[in-house]
Amino acid sequence: MTRIVAILAHPDDAEILAGGTLYQHRQRGDSVEICSVTYTPDSVRGQEGAAGAQRLGADFTCLGLPDMGVSRYTPADVERLTAFLLARPPDIVLTHWLEDTHPDHVASARLVIEALVHYAVSHGLEDVDASRRAFPQVWSCDTYGGLGSRGAFDPEWYIDISVIWEQKLHALAAHQSQTPAHWTELIRRHNAFYGARCNRAYAEGFRRLPLAFVNNLPAYDYLP
Repeated sequence: MTRIVAILAHPDDAEILAGGTLYQHRQRGDSVEICSVTYTPDSVRGQEGAAGAQRLGADFTCLGLPDMGVSRYTPADVERLTAFLLARPPDIVLTHWLEDTHPDHVASARLVIEALVHYAVSHGLEDVDASRRAFPQVWSCDTYGGLGSRGAFDPEWYIDISVIWEQKLHALAAHQSQTPAHWTELIRRHNAFYGARCNRAYAEGFRRLPLAFVNNLPAYDYLP
């Protein structure tokens, strides 16, 4: 069983950017968890995040950082995220692209990188052979519109989500405070564009995150 953890800035980012992939992992029996960097479990958006995750068959947690304030994360926040990873070591981590144009997304990716470095040290993974055995694969999700600060997001990996498309939309609909109809049309066009690239109706796209202990590994086949 593979353990996949999506660590993303906001409670609806997982559904928008990787909902189909996460749901397919759960369908095949993998362990799936969504960690929202912002909001608390008892907030409206935290509750919506828990509902959306439940529709994907995923566990859900929040780190409680402020919306539009992730860049102010502290060493204590890094340690909390490191402890979260150490408690149940993941095989795959999904997070944001470092060239995303949303400041919370970029800051969340940097927070994840810092926590993963601490995670590696805690596991003694400075040793290359150990890192090959135990360090998780780390992948960047798409952006809201496929646009980045230095050009378009160009996926290295496509996940066919055609069969479970409606389940992705069902999970997104849990986020009523965020006007899900707006996001539905945006991701419909975007995921259809990626689907056309691989001769499918809908697909999600990912890039490997450039991080020590990861890029030298052989490609991890995480297709559901």
